[in-house]
Amino acid sequence: MSKIKVLSEINIDTEMFMTSFEKAAKLLLEQKEKLEKQGWSGIHFKMEYYYDGGELKVYGMREESDAEYNKRLETEAKKLMAAEKKAERERKKYEELKKKYENG
Repeated sequence: MSKIKVLSEINIDTEMFMTSFEKAAKLLLEQKEKLEKQGWSGIHFKMEYYYDGGELKVYGMREESDAEYNKRLETEAKKLMAAEKKAERERKKYEELKKKYENG
């Protein structure tokens, strides 16, 4: 199983974009290039509104960390083991019922 890309919030100060349109566009392009060099992809901005205002947030796709990857592998292994145990219990129950009603 290989590492996957995960959607994550990018922790940058978005206040710097609250300026003139020309300056904001230039800053956005510079920041996007910088983030892409760091391995981010699919970078997008989202305005999140609250009761008393709003905030510009930056999101992007990144490769999952080693810790996230190991946790996902562990979780997948547990799910697989649980499914195998369930299938075995159901098979045993089926065999018991089959035996009971064949002789019955």
